Amino acid sequence: RTGEVNELALDLVDSSPGLAVTIGVAGWLDGPGDSCWNCWDRALCEVAGDGGEALALRWEQKELRNVGAAIYQFIRDQVLSQITSSIGVAALGAAFAALTLPMTLVQATDLIDSSWEVASNRADKAAIILAEFLAARGMGGRPV
Repeated sequence: RTGEVNELALDLVDSSPGLAVTIGVAGWLDGPGDSCWNCWDRALCEVAGDGGEALALRWEQKELRNVGAAIYQFIRDQVLSQITSSIGVAALGAAFAALTLPMTLVQATDLIDSSWEVASNRADKAAIILAEFLAARGMGGRPV
């Protein structure tokens, strides 16, 4: 959980004449085909078209994929839980619904907590590295 940042770079998404620099930061990735660059491509190209460079912060893609997988697993589990709960309520009434809610909450925290905690810890560390880079004028005197 408390590992160091293993991957951190700025990838050029689009460039057009101008001084401004826009940096997109991914919060999670959808799967093996997704990347920190890919998830910002369309949005950042539109911004960069107004002048300047558009960059994507590539950081801890493995951990971001784990968070994405945990989110999708949580959604799938919730759909299944709602279906099960609906069937149970129809058959046994409110007592069944009251019993399934705590189970759902425990499953959600187990599933999301570990992936989320690791990514959150790495995000804090990556943010410090990025802030130090920008404070040291790593992008020159341009507005970011």
